[in-house]
Amino acid sequence: MTSSRPPTIKDVAALAGVSWKTVTNVVHERTNVAPDTRARVLAAIAQLDYRTALPARQLRQGRTHTLTLVVPDVRNPYFSMLIEAVFAAAQVRGYAVFVETAGRAPRDEERAASSLLRFAFDGVIFSPTYTSPTELLRLAARLPVVLLGENTAGAGLDTVAIDNVAAAREITEHLVTTGRRRIAFVGHRPDGAPEPGGVRVQGFTEALAAAGLAPAALVEALVYDEAGGAAGVARLLADAPDVDGIVCANDLLATGVLHGLRAAGRTVPGDVAVTGWDDIPVAAYLDPGITTVAPDVPALAGAAVDRVVARVDGADGPWEQVVVPHRIVVRGSTTPGVSS
Repeated sequence: MTSSRPPTIKDVAALAGVSWKTVTNVVHERTNVAPDTRARVLAAIAQLDYRTALPARQLRQGRTHTLTLVVPDVRNPYFSMLIEAVFAAAQVRGYAVFVETAGRAPRDEERAASSLLRFAFDGVIFSPTYTSPTELLRLAARLPVVLLGENTAGAGLDTVAIDNVAAAREITEHLVTTGRRRIAFVGHRPDGAPEPGGVRVQGFTEALAAAGLAPAALVEALVYDEAGGAAGVARLLADAPDVDGIVCANDLLATGVLHGLRAAGRTVPGDVAVTGWDDIPVAAYLDPGITTVAPDVPALAGAAVDRVVARVDGADGPWEQVVVPHRIVVRGSTTPGVSS
């Protein structure tokens, strides 16, 4: 075509020598079209590069087969892993996924949550940090919402997560069994901000109490990244120089802690054993590799997509709390000679 306008269904019909109703039947894959006629129409569609108005048709049918995934920060490799797993889980169920980043501040997450209602999505998978249960329920009154992760207490909505308290107990118990007695936690939020450190501190302190130990320190991390870990361990060594074990709230913090310990002349795991959380890819390739909590990310994504699609399909009933598996991956940061 020489015209700048996009081809229409009538253009396809004219080129194929059929009525526009026949083109519609072919587009909708109806069976009342002869094979040779169908072939002519498909050839005309390909020649003209005709695109059906699929979004509009889906909206008329009340379904877009699209979901939105809201995560705090795509710079964290864990969320990149989660996004990939949600994409894969949604694809096999016939859904596309759009990603919204909520940012690291309450105002940013509030903006992200409010923007969801401006678009035509069937449902939302939300990993909240700051959004209150009241706001989450308000959003869920408009479209199906499933929550991911630790910061979902009191929301009264479908949630999918690992058992963070149990996982924190297990990884702390691992340090205790390796002979560590002065164990600190890096990633605490004493102001009560809803971060993963909150529930993970609970399991950490429970494991120490069961072993007759007290925390060497609970170290605040304003940001859950490498810089936050390096700054945190510097404060820790100043306040508790005899620390011999550190549980970090995620692998990025643990990476910064390794750097800070090395800068301070401490060996890992000789002087101090270090653990992380999330099992991001780099955790296995650091020197030493980081012992970590590994959530079953494909199971997490699959359960979240299943729950939100079920709600989209009209499933009612009480909300569910789905707990997916995790495992402890032991590496050289806690056990000499272990590489993976």
